[in-house]
Amino acid sequence: MFRSVALLIVVLASPSTLTAAETEKLSVVAATPNAAAMLPPLPQGSRMVVLLENDGDSIETINRRALSMKDATHFVYLPGDESILTAMYRERLQSRGAVPVALPQPVQQRHASVSFTAFLTFDSMLASLPIQR
Repeated sequence: MFRSVALLIVVLASPSTLTAAETEKLSVVAATPNAAAMLPPLPQGSRMVVLLENDGDSIETINRRALSMKDATHFVYLPGDESILTAMYRERLQSRGAVPVALPQPVQQRHASVSFTAFLTFDSMLASLPIQR
């Protein structure tokens, strides 16, 4: 009993604020070049890999990219552009803790009155999208 009370006091007395050095760096996997092109600038020190850079990429190359980002924090993709292969890697990385981020489809500007608001930062993009964890 005394140990659990002492542990509770230690936990409550420890500082709960994290410094910038202690926070987790972003590591983002973009499913395709189209998804990567829609991303706002990432914070300094972040890593990003495009999973399917070219249509002719071999499975070994794609797997090597996915393994290099096995601890990715986010997987960014366009739902209407997703192939079976990218869906498989999205689910695999999601099971390892990556948060899937479904980007909205790009708007075809047919009228001059239609405008597209670009996200200024990665955080503002995440804040405006419905993300399931």
